[in-house]
Amino acid sequence: DPHLLSDEDLLAIYNQIPMLTDWAKSVDEYILAQALKGKKWSGYKLVAGRSQRKWIDPDEVEKILKSKRFRKKDYTQTKLLGIPAIEKLVGKSAFQEVLGEQVLIPPGKPTVVPESDKRPAFGIDQAKIDFDTEI
Repeated sequence: DPHLLSDEDLLAIYNQIPMLTDWAKSVDEYILAQALKGKKWSGYKLVAGRSQRKWIDPDEVEKILKSKRFRKKDYTQTKLLGIPAIEKLVGKSAFQEVLGEQVLIPPGKPTVVPESDKRPAFGIDQAKIDFDTEI
């Protein structure tokens, strides 16, 4: 339980998180690879993960729907492109002038980094406001 650890112990563990994460990922990949080769792991089994349905031939689906007299607007959608694509369309230099007021850059999620990081420190009071969390 982290609450029971000293600041020194917490930071020692915190500094090891990237290595521990890589190690855990390696173990996960190894277990899967061995299971795919037929190894049986006590208490576990190999199953198919979740997947999403997809059209075999989207053009054929459209032809079928059209032949059944469905309206195209009922089975297709038009969506505004993302900011990078629109910026490329408009041009970087004109983008700010034309659409700059329509772009919101929300604050990034707070993260702990070494003091040498160039980003300004994130105030705890601002974090409470932004994330509506008691810290």
